Amino acid sequence: MQVIGGHFGADGKAGISGTTLVINGQDVTRPQINSMSVQQSSKRELSITSLLAGMIVLVPLAWIFFSFFGGLVMLLLTIAGSFPKRDSRIVNVEVEGGKTASIQCNKKEAELLMRFAP
Repeated sequence: MQVIGGHFGADGKAGISGTTLVINGQDVTRPQINSMSVQQSSKRELSITSLLAGMIVLVPLAWIFFSFFGGLVMLLLTIAGSFPKRDSRIVNVEVEGGKTASIQCNKKEAELLMRFAP
């Protein structure tokens, strides 16, 4: 899990050690947590690897077996498939003293963190 903002620092790591949440080396226990909330974030980014693989392998094969239009269709499908969706969760934690931390994690990690919610 990655810390992406808050009073514990703008960068760093977070983890769970037994019954303690560790944020950038500072231990936070369940009674110290005032509130927690989760937000889902998703974005699409170009994957150069899948684009090149499709352009080098799939488009020429479709061109050979299905002529010009098959190659053109495969080219369009390769471009469309080169923008995978990446989901992540942002868990906002508020502890005693008004300190906050924003932690970026996947779905499973977010569920583990929410077990610390008061």
